[in-house]
Amino acid sequence: MMAAIIMAGRTGAAFAAQIGTMQVNEEIDALQTLGISPMEFLVLPRMLALILMMPLLCIYADLMGILGGFIVGVGMLDLGVFEYVEQTRRSVSLTQINIGIIKAVVFGVLVAVAGCLRGMQCGNSSQAVGMAATSAVVTAIVGMTISTAVITVICNLLGIAQYFFTSKVSNQQVLTQCHKVNDKVCSSSNSMIKFFKLVKFSSRKLT
Repeated sequence: MMAAIIMAGRTGAAFAAQIGTMQVNEEIDALQTLGISPMEFLVLPRMLALILMMPLLCIYADLMGILGGFIVGVGMLDLGVFEYVEQTRRSVSLTQINIGIIKAVVFGVLVAVAGCLRGMQCGNSSQAVGMAATSAVVTAIVGMTISTAVITVICNLLGIAQYFFTSKVSNQQVLTQCHKVNDKVCSSSNSMIKFFKLVKFSSRKLT
């Protein structure tokens, strides 16, 4: 979802600005005069590019999220390396990855359609190009939010669990990990409280 929002802000706005500028310069009218369809020449390649690239960006974002969790868990919360890898392997299922890739394809279509649509609807001024780029981002984000809700409802109706453990992880193991993390967080908070109390006490002594 975050990768798709970034793509909407970067690529969707760029599509709208490019096609909107062509609309202002009457380049689209020139293509139609030459007998070239703007949909096949401008819209279709951009849509295919995002459909192919969004799943790859989704996988890349997932890997970066796992790596970030590894750095925080092992480096700050003192979790074991093999422990983190094993719990991640048990928590993340192939079904969740497949659903994420399907969502990425849908998001790619929505971002491309929103950017190209707003670009084709652009007026004949430079101000209209800016408004088309802004409108493309808003349209893409709204479309992604609605599509996420629809996909979630469909998965629930089909009995596909997206956000829950689908592997054989016992409740006792989950509770044990939660207690470990809570203990680390509490100890860190207590240390910070003692540090601020010491600083406050020292400042009073100096004054």
